[in-house]
Amino acid sequence: MVTLTDALALAQTHLIEMNEVAPIHPNYQYGTSKPTEYAHCWYFDYSIQPRLDFLPCKREMFAGAPGFTVSKQTAELHTISWYEMQKLAKQSAIWLHCELTAKALLGTNLSLTVLRSHFPVDLPELVAFKKDLEKLGTDKLARKEVLKAKLLQLAGFFNVL
Repeated sequence: MVTLTDALALAQTHLIEMNEVAPIHPNYQYGTSKPTEYAHCWYFDYSIQPRLDFLPCKREMFAGAPGFTVSKQTAELHTISWYEMQKLAKQSAIWLHCELTAKALLGTNLSLTVLRSHFPVDLPELVAFKKDLEKLGTDKLARKEVLKAKLLQLAGFFNVL
């Protein structure tokens, strides 16, 4: 799990690379604001800051991506579009729902009937999924992560583990 400290370090490295490899303008550099925490990621707004030796002009304007995310699971950094930014709160709610559902399922007998009520997949896939869960034995954390990953996949998240 990526902590705030980890995410800040990754963000700083990203900004240094952006300013060195693809500077926005000779008189400006990329910066960021305080991150926003979501269930599945940390979100950072891009900000455009004048370099120390430059007084900005009020008429200069820049456009581009609003910011970037750092995945709490994989530490992957992803520059997002304005459209994707609008979806972060909903994605966070879905992520939390999947987390709570997976946790609740651990307290039940994971029969095919119970699994069927939460995983709308065809029977052969459900049987294979049940067998995968059984292979994990009593490792609750691993079972919860597999349940959550499947719930997230069905909710439209990909590459969650």
